[in-house]
Amino acid sequence: MKRILHVWSVALTLGLLVGVSSCSKDDTVAPPTVNVPQNTVAFKAFDTEAKTVTVESSADWTFEVTGDTQICEVTREEGGNTLTVTPKINYDKVAHTAQIVITAGSGSNTTSQTITVTQEANAETYLTILNADLTGDNPIVTISNNSDGGATEYEIRLATNNKLSVVYSQDQTVPSTTALTPEKETRAAIDGCNWITYEVSEETTAEGTVTVLKLSCTFNEDTAKSRTAFLEIVSGEGTNNTVLKKRIGITQMADTPTIIVNPQEGLVATYDQKKELTFSVAANVEFKTMWPNGKPNWLTLTETTEEGSKTKVRNFSVSFQEWSGLSDREALLSLVAVDESDASADLKIKQTAAPQASISINATSVVFNNGDETKSKFIDAQCSFSTMEVTTKDNTTNETASWLNVSYDATLKSLEIKVTGATETTRSATVTLYCGGNGNEATATLTVTQLGTQATLLLDPESIQLDSKGTAKTISVLTNQTDWEVVDASASTDFTISVDKEKKTITVSGTPLDAGMREHTYTVKAGDLEKQFSVKQQNAYKVGDPYMVNGKPVGIVYKVDETGMHGKAYALTVYNLGDKFFCYMKDTKFRFDETNSPLSETDGKANQNLIMTIPGWETMCQMTKWTVDLAKEQEVDWYIPAIDELKEMMEVMSGAKYEMRLHEATQQYFETLPDVAEVNDAWNAVRALYKKYTTPEYGYSQEQYVIFERGEAPDRGDGRIDTVYDDNWNPIVTGDETGAYWFSSTVRKVDGFNRIMTIKFGRWMGNGVITDENYAEADWNDPAMYGGSIHPICQF
Repeated sequence: MKRILHVWSVALTLGLLVGVSSCSKDDTVAPPTVNVPQNTVAFKAFDTEAKTVTVESSADWTFEVTGDTQICEVTREEGGNTLTVTPKINYDKVAHTAQIVITAGSGSNTTSQTITVTQEANAETYLTILNADLTGDNPIVTISNNSDGGATEYEIRLATNNKLSVVYSQDQTVPSTTALTPEKETRAAIDGCNWITYEVSEETTAEGTVTVLKLSCTFNEDTAKSRTAFLEIVSGEGTNNTVLKKRIGITQMADTPTIIVNPQEGLVATYDQKKELTFSVAANVEFKTMWPNGKPNWLTLTETTEEGSKTKVRNFSVSFQEWSGLSDREALLSLVAVDESDASADLKIKQTAAPQASISINATSVVFNNGDETKSKFIDAQCSFSTMEVTTKDNTTNETASWLNVSYDATLKSLEIKVTGATETTRSATVTLYCGGNGNEATATLTVTQLGTQATLLLDPESIQLDSKGTAKTISVLTNQTDWEVVDASASTDFTISVDKEKKTITVSGTPLDAGMREHTYTVKAGDLEKQFSVKQQNAYKVGDPYMVNGKPVGIVYKVDETGMHGKAYALTVYNLGDKFFCYMKDTKFRFDETNSPLSETDGKANQNLIMTIPGWETMCQMTKWTVDLAKEQEVDWYIPAIDELKEMMEVMSGAKYEMRLHEATQQYFETLPDVAEVNDAWNAVRALYKKYTTPEYGYSQEQYVIFERGEAPDRGDGRIDTVYDDNWNPIVTGDETGAYWFSSTVRKVDGFNRIMTIKFGRWMGNGVITDENYAEADWNDPAMYGGSIHPICQF
């Protein structure tokens, strides 16, 4: 019995297990299926026609749009298996992508499929007025009253690929913008203008789709008065694309003589304006153009009205010469009726100031080895102007280096340098970069060397000067020899020589130097060739130190940088007599104008370079000639300081800062230093420096002196020589009475006259030292009116 029961139990247990297993298989649910035959949908930027996508699924499904959801609208009919994808126009200059994610099933048992929707980018915004009678940047439309008293309509036909909006400004100072393009055939008002409405529509032509802006102008009841509105048609506002504008003047002219110009606020050109600017004039009378302030030589006015045109609108263009000045220049054009009426209109024309001229390059030497004839080399070149002049000079012939091509790419901000052909002997050229003019100019130079097939050894540079800390400097070794060396590298314990033969460089550093000067000459050998380079180290300058040249103190240091190796010095040799003028133009027709005026207030060297380009400057520009001669004699690059440089030097000499003060009597502000008494101790220290260093001991035949105060005999103050006149008041002996007028090299136009900026000493306007102006151009020999002293400075 027991055995039979046991078998039954086993059988029962097996039966239960089989039953459990069968139940598990029946409860498993298969995942739903989703099939999208078309998993990508592509639209062009201006597509508006919808596309459909069929979804095949074994279960209920939903969808979600992700990514750039703004590009399309996706809909599904209730209970249907089709998605409709309707694109929206893409005005942006970037492509867009969206995803439609389809999910079938629910809970944890789902399946997803993604449809990618792409939309091409729009092209760069363009906006063109197609009307033949609307030309230039600022056209005008003349609207006549409708004979039946109703509104007058005018269509402006446009080609554009972006949204349109209309901007109106009645007084041209407070613009307001309407809503964006209205729906087709829907009339819209223009904010601020109660007599013009507009509507936008599209028209299909053989040339493509044309946007039509239809203006409707109400009847003008008062024909004795003109009414004018200036509309800006804007394309691309509010999109990720370029925004373009076209400005149109809409005018209903009066019965009385009328002249209207568009734009009323004038034309503004950039300093480097390349494109011509245009304006239009609507008139019901004949008119002529006039320049009330004189015709400017920096622009050209051209009428562009189509020959035979019978409209009341005339069109003009203005082209500009490039301007390098640091201030704006302006001209006024008047449009005046030729009859006896007083109808007229003015147009202001302005060209904006140029940027401060600057050029920077990341290398000053470029070397082409033998075999580099087919290669280009590039260096970074930053220029503040949009254009830069590049010239080359062969260092052997001093002519243009015909074997060298250098071009400047303003977009990439780089110089491309090429050499043409191989050379037997090594040759080099100096490349000069120049921008600006009119006292606002900058230059930079670099050397290009092409190694020849003959044995060559060059060092660049051949001499270096270390600062007092011994900061390292590098010399380039230019050679086509396989090996080279510094033969006496350890000859001096003051300097350390490091050689990098792979880079072909010699690095020189020094030990710190507390005072004095030391130097050493080294020899470099490559094969049978030898070259020498010298190393010099001297202690840094301090403000107040004598500036030494060839063992002689020629100036006093008044400004230094952190290293003390660079700065500015004023000359110990000065000219105090009043018989040299800034520009003596008697018996000539010379006048300073926009092309030759030394205008820089910060760079006297640039002013001097500009003056030296004037024909006959050696005779007329007496102060500059004296300064240039002194520079040659002392081997120092002296120049007359610009007004800001002169003020800086005077602040150092006086131990005080310039400030603005109000003169109570005239209620005018003057830029001045404190009263003489407050700075006299500082001036005494300067007087002592001239007395100490301009003696025979230092090579001076005559003691030099500066004039801070000039009185009348017998108390002349700093003055030493009185002017002697003949009976007709012609100077026989010119004294130093005007030596207290320190001349700068900066010319300004003041009250129609060219004035040279000066610093004047004394108690004018109750103060000790003021900035003022003197006449820049002397008509006759009058020291009292035109004389002053010369105080050159240099940079080191």
